Amino acid sequence: MTAMNDLDMNGIEGQMGGSALLPAGTYRCVLVEGNRKSTNKGTGELLELKFSIQGGEYSGSSIYHRLNLWNPSPTATKIAKQEYKYLLDNLGFTPAQISDISQIYNVPIDVKLIVKPYKKNDGTESESNEIADFIQVGQMNTQQQTQQQFQGQPVHEEVQKVQTAPYMQ
Repeated sequence: MTAMNDLDMNGIEGQMGGSALLPAGTYRCVLVEGNRKSTNKGTGELLELKFSIQGGEYSGSSIYHRLNLWNPSPTATKIAKQEYKYLLDNLGFTPAQISDISQIYNVPIDVKLIVKPYKKNDGTESESNEIADFIQVGQMNTQQQTQQQFQGQPVHEEVQKVQTAPYMQ
């Protein structure tokens, strides 16, 4: 038996599911986990990546990205491989250098995050975060770098419409 009477629940609202929605913007992150998992349909496998934000108001928050690298759909696999290669390029690695995903843990990368609307299973509207781009550290424009240096916070950009990342075109 596990005692629960010492757990302070004052001020806690009930909620299911992942992390809170983060504002659209560019965040300095590091990859902290990469796990191979079965797809929901069970017909393939994906690589689930967990990035941790480093610094600023959202430091320690997690951002997740999934790559359908082992999927029966050739299109899904091609897109996932392109995204994986793009991530490695922006981390400064080649695929030949990586035999285990943990080799790219804790390497800084700037992650451009967008807020994307979607419909839940019950038909209600909601929003979720999605990675729109991986940016090699040091490749942001000068204005963004200056803002980060002086504010010590991630740069938040208003995103008017969802754009396709260059590696997905």
